[in-house]
Amino acid sequence: MIAAHLRIIGADGRPGWRSVAVDGATLWISGLLIGRTDAALCAALAAAEATEVAGLLAGLDGFFALAFAGPRFGLAAVDHCASIQMLWHEDREGTRVSPAGRALLAATGPLDIDADQARAAAMSGYTIGASTLYRGVKCLKPGQFVLVDGAGKASVRRHYRYEPWRVEEQDDAEALRTCRDITMRIVEKTIAAAGGRQIAIPLSAGRDSRAIVSGLAELGHKNVVCFAYGLPGNREVGPSRDVARRLGYPWHYVPQPLAGQRAHFQSDLFRRFLDHAEVLNSVAFVQDLAPLDYLLERGVLAPDALVVNGQSGDYITGNHIPKALAGPIDRTDPASLSALAMSAMVGKHYRLWDALVTPENDKRIAEMLARQLAEEDLPEPTLATAHAAHELLELENRQSKYTIAGQRSYELMGLSWWMPLWDREYMDYWQPISRRLKAGQNLYARMLEAEDWGGVWREVPINPPVRMATPVRLARGLAKLAFAFAPEASWRAFDRRAFYYWYGATSSYARFPYGRVARDRRGARHAVSWHTEAWLGKHGLDFAGLVTTEDAG
Repeated sequence: MIAAHLRIIGADGRPGWRSVAVDGATLWISGLLIGRTDAALCAALAAAEATEVAGLLAGLDGFFALAFAGPRFGLAAVDHCASIQMLWHEDREGTRVSPAGRALLAATGPLDIDADQARAAAMSGYTIGASTLYRGVKCLKPGQFVLVDGAGKASVRRHYRYEPWRVEEQDDAEALRTCRDITMRIVEKTIAAAGGRQIAIPLSAGRDSRAIVSGLAELGHKNVVCFAYGLPGNREVGPSRDVARRLGYPWHYVPQPLAGQRAHFQSDLFRRFLDHAEVLNSVAFVQDLAPLDYLLERGVLAPDALVVNGQSGDYITGNHIPKALAGPIDRTDPASLSALAMSAMVGKHYRLWDALVTPENDKRIAEMLARQLAEEDLPEPTLATAHAAHELLELENRQSKYTIAGQRSYELMGLSWWMPLWDREYMDYWQPISRRLKAGQNLYARMLEAEDWGGVWREVPINPPVRMATPVRLARGLAKLAFAFAPEASWRAFDRRAFYYWYGATSSYARFPYGRVARDRRGARHAVSWHTEAWLGKHGLDFAGLVTTEDAG
């Protein structure tokens, strides 16, 4: 029997998870699907042969993770972007699958730390590929499922893969039309997913949340509330307010002074969030939890609201293609193009601490990333596809493990969520878009400005300069005079250490004493560096990923 070979750990009672039993099978599922009930999905899986599972999963429309135990097979699966992480572990007792890192570790017993993955996590905030911090515990990458057959054999398979190397060039007029049409299509699907419930938009000063909310207004949708949060006076607040007001939507600001955020980071709610978000492969995405608590307590958000954010239009529409891969490239052979992509990846995403930037560490990370790419069996890069390896690595590492994990705060607060810019149709659309049209959000930005939905694209600034409180601005100006004849890198390092704490938009530094941050000489890149050190400390590791007995808290 499958029950003898597959154990599902930590799903019962977990926020956002539910279960249903049909025809002698049981399905545990989290997320939201369009056009398919839980019971219907459970029945379809119960009736399916193992060879039919990939096609069945590929036909689901929405965001999900699931575990299933049926008469012929069991499985665990994640959607096309791994919006909800799933872990699995196999030993002589069978296969365990779980969405909960701590619960899985409790079931497996002591496991060894993977030293290479710990180093990768220390340098970036997340592990590489399907590995976690612990040897033997794997995560499912976007579009994967692990199938356990009647004999107990587990195998990892795919129902979806994002393939940005399948480039198809378009002329600009056609590209602008199709970009407009697919973007409006995913906004329509967002309305369908809400099913009449309130749609809550965390509205920033950037393009992505603005694209969604202006699209909702263009379609005449009314039941929308917008909000912004962060340090008083931060640069997100003004444009967010102006966009919402022009569109006629109610708007709320959640102030987050450092003292208030410090209390939040010491609260039981935050401790429960860290436990809920722990999946052993990434630091938690912490910034949305406190605003949700504030707005729910005051009745601004309906208890059944659908939270819809702009994650991660920056990535999917091309803004994360690094400069080295975005413009003209002065090499053509595959080996040089691969080396360029790898160097760009390591230099952009593996820089949480200056103290960890060494030739040895960079070489080791590049080797691990190269192994991940080898497992994917990509075609050799060309000038047209030079960006593809970088995009795939970022999807399977940073985006799926860290950025998208912001949805865990919504689940903990009992809220549903939807991510239009991670819709599978949208990923399918952007997959073949050429580097010329994708890099720097070239096509996306031009389309939005040309359409000007709701009249909020030409007059309300996008990502205005950073704003600071007057005392911080004056102190920073005086401090910079002292570096007038010093290398620019010296000033930047001092600025990060002494002033970022006071003018970051989200108050994320507040978890850590200012004196500790200001005195530190390891070269923290930003607040995520410190949150990563604390996360690793909970696993008995120091900031560099080395085993220690000290708990970073």
